[in-house]
Amino acid sequence: MVESIEGATNALVDSGTVESAADGSVAGEASPGGFPGRAEDPVALRMEEVRTSIARGWAFTPLSGKAPTLKGWTNGPRATLEEVLASARKGNIGLLTGARSGVVVIDFDGDARPDERFPETVTVETGGGGLHLYYRMPAGAAIPNSVKKLGPGIDVRGDGGQVVFVGSIHPKTKRVYRWAPGRSPDEIEMAPLPAWILEVLTRRTTPAPPPADGRGTAYGVAALEDELRSLRSVAKGQRNDQLNQSTFALAQLAAGGELDPDATRAAIAAAMAPWIGDDCTEDEIRRTIESGWRAGTEHPRAGPQRTQPSPTNGSRPPVPDCNQPPAILTPGPHVDARGRYSEASAESFGTAVLAAMTPGAIYRRAGIPGELLGEPGARRFHPLDADRMRCRIDSEVRLVKWVKRRSKALPEEVFLPCSKDNAGLVLAAAIDHAAVRDLRLIVPCPAPGIAPGWNVSGVYYDEAPELAGIEPETDREVIDAALDDLVTDFPFRDAASRENFYGLLLTPLLRPLLEGNVPFHLITSPLERTGKTKLVEELLGGIVLGRPTPALQLSGSEEEREKRIIGLLVQGEIIVHLDNLREQLDSGALASLLTSSAYSGRMLYSQKILTLPNHMTVVGSGNNVRMTGELAKRSVPILLQPSDESPELRTAFAHPNLREYVRSNRRLILSCLLGMIANWEAAGRPRGRQRLGGFEAWVESVGGILELHGYAQWLGNLREWQRSIDPHGEGMRAFVETWAERYGTLPVGAAELMKLAEEAGVLTEALRGATEQARLVSFSQRVLARHRDAPIGQHVVRSQRVGKVQQWRLEKP
Repeated sequence: MVESIEGATNALVDSGTVESAADGSVAGEASPGGFPGRAEDPVALRMEEVRTSIARGWAFTPLSGKAPTLKGWTNGPRATLEEVLASARKGNIGLLTGARSGVVVIDFDGDARPDERFPETVTVETGGGGLHLYYRMPAGAAIPNSVKKLGPGIDVRGDGGQVVFVGSIHPKTKRVYRWAPGRSPDEIEMAPLPAWILEVLTRRTTPAPPPADGRGTAYGVAALEDELRSLRSVAKGQRNDQLNQSTFALAQLAAGGELDPDATRAAIAAAMAPWIGDDCTEDEIRRTIESGWRAGTEHPRAGPQRTQPSPTNGSRPPVPDCNQPPAILTPGPHVDARGRYSEASAESFGTAVLAAMTPGAIYRRAGIPGELLGEPGARRFHPLDADRMRCRIDSEVRLVKWVKRRSKALPEEVFLPCSKDNAGLVLAAAIDHAAVRDLRLIVPCPAPGIAPGWNVSGVYYDEAPELAGIEPETDREVIDAALDDLVTDFPFRDAASRENFYGLLLTPLLRPLLEGNVPFHLITSPLERTGKTKLVEELLGGIVLGRPTPALQLSGSEEEREKRIIGLLVQGEIIVHLDNLREQLDSGALASLLTSSAYSGRMLYSQKILTLPNHMTVVGSGNNVRMTGELAKRSVPILLQPSDESPELRTAFAHPNLREYVRSNRRLILSCLLGMIANWEAAGRPRGRQRLGGFEAWVESVGGILELHGYAQWLGNLREWQRSIDPHGEGMRAFVETWAERYGTLPVGAAELMKLAEEAGVLTEALRGATEQARLVSFSQRVLARHRDAPIGQHVVRSQRVGKVQQWRLEKP
């Protein structure tokens, strides 16, 4: 086994990726580098161990984290080798314990460690710092699962159980489950389950000694009287069922030390005497009592005062061998079975529920409580409404209330499903409760210094299973070759456009480290069907997101655009694609998105104003797109130039199935991008030489990385492109040149300047109106006033008043 894993590992050094052959064998692994990593790829380890272990007769089931994903996994048909390998290739695998595999696993969690009572055997070091000891299951035995029966922090997985298998990844720590040194099945024989463990797990519970005060404790006697009243009042035809239920409940209390067994059985028999000959025989009553008593004594139960205090608005102490979630008192007054009075306020209720919930059950994004939904690597943030919060609460805690029933002597603790009002209280508390984790940014790709899962910085790295343990590829020749092969099928107009796309690929990986915004990246071409959409959705989305880039249409009003943008920001999207842009792009919502660190607006179907952190990278595509100067100054061009008039007929592609190519090479490309960042950090983070106002941090980082790796044309086409795509800017420069030739630096009125523009045939979009006066107002506002004090070419536009007349002149800077 060791040789085969080493062989797989060596094969990966050259390729930098993991590839699976058709038969499920592993052909590669992530190359070594400076980031924290693992000795071998977990997928390779899982696949190898599954192959070996199925030959031992072990059975497996696919997991999501630690939880089985198949319905009926405990007794379903045994999966074939091919099925298990397919599951192991995708994610975690669980070993079915008990008779299914002939293995009993003793699970040591936390600080618990085996002592001399536990003989040496096959052992797994879990991803959470614990140990799994594998023991051979005795033939013919039935070993139940149990919690803490062998001691604190020691659980048993037998029939109907499973444990996370070797090569799987712990969902919280992201560490790999491994055989302990010298303790794999190839190195040590699996020991038989010790006899003392078998005896503890299979023996019947010995009843507790009877109470010293005659019939039982106050709680037990009250319960006995309640059950006897129920027996005396039960309707004919239902007596046998009631007798069985009451006997079972009272036998539980007798076994738990709350009632004297002999006195209790005598009391039950006396209550049944009037039934004899009327509804059943004495022998039938005796058999029912014996059956109910025998079943009840196997499940001892004690009253609340003997196991724990009444629930309070905090987490209820766990009951031994009980898997119920913590109990929380609902708001209002309560009197428990011991007569103790307590009150639960709305505030304490909300705080208690949140404190008892599993960390990460809910998150908070810009003050909005929500949850992360979706498969690993494709999770999105979804705000919680009251109905969804009710489901979350009922899955995490038990809401209870003490209720006094007429037929019962003492109050009972009653479970209450979460109401809409109570869910609203928890939602209100979650807005600022310390137990709720703040979510600033969700990233589906690795980033320097960001661990998988939630980080205290508010960044959540949603790690896809295929990216587990990824390491940076720092070899520059490998990086150059991988990036060149990635884009080889796209007809970039110039080297600057190609390198601008490399900068776009780096941007999401750097986003957690960058302060401020990033510019708009525009992919444009003179013809349709040149690969613009594939470049954004298939290549950029496939590498960074692991899925197509989400698209956003700029049709409709500015208000509708704003709501769509808010919806994407709430979900936590980090890239958005504006597809099929019109020839003239002018959007205030887009301009605000590109320049604001926080974006405010309303969601669809909501009147509430939300303000969300803005970490989005916006990419647009279209044919011969033009835009206003305001947007042009915030944009980076990626220009495609087809070689003929029918690019859709092209067939000579290096990667005809682009989606499959990207899927297979995603890990390699990301490791190369990480390697570029690692090289840059090792070089002291040199700053890029280019400048783009308003995006200083982004330019210095991306430019520094690309220039360090020899990509010197990045942003080299920016200035020329800005001049070419802003028709108003070009027209204004031509107008100023004509103005200077005609009037020099002399003051001129607006009417004369408008006639000059009409004669020159420039700025026609500003010369609108049915009358000459309307055209003059439009020209004054959209041309002269807009450019007051602005440098245009070799001049600066100035204004002055001569009496009541507004005049304009040019001035040399």
